[in-house]
Amino acid sequence: MTKAPDELLALRIGETTVGENLRRAVESGRLTEANNGALLVAKDSKREVNWLYVTHGPPLGCGFLMDFMFQHAYAQSAVPDGCSACYKVKVVPRTLRELVAAWEIGKRIHYRSK
Repeated sequence: MTKAPDELLALRIGETTVGENLRRAVESGRLTEANNGALLVAKDSKREVNWLYVTHGPPLGCGFLMDFMFQHAYAQSAVPDGCSACYKVKVVPRTLRELVAAWEIGKRIHYRSK
């Protein structure tokens, strides 16, 4: 069953609704509204990333899910449903040697990683 746009905007994520989060993102300039009403991530609002990426396998649609849904619609208060299908293991290397070792492992397996 598809939800109506008003119902989606009224969806409460944490302390605020999706509609409130999107309005705040537009007001702050992190999102812009196109002439047709579409919301776009502002070009200068790209966040700084410090990940090493290994791109084995097909794209997973992470750009929309993370850059729009997680960052703006959910205001970092919930993980999008589309992200739940991905298996996640977070490795936090303490040294450059550990970082390079983790990256080498990521390059040898045939799955996307960062």
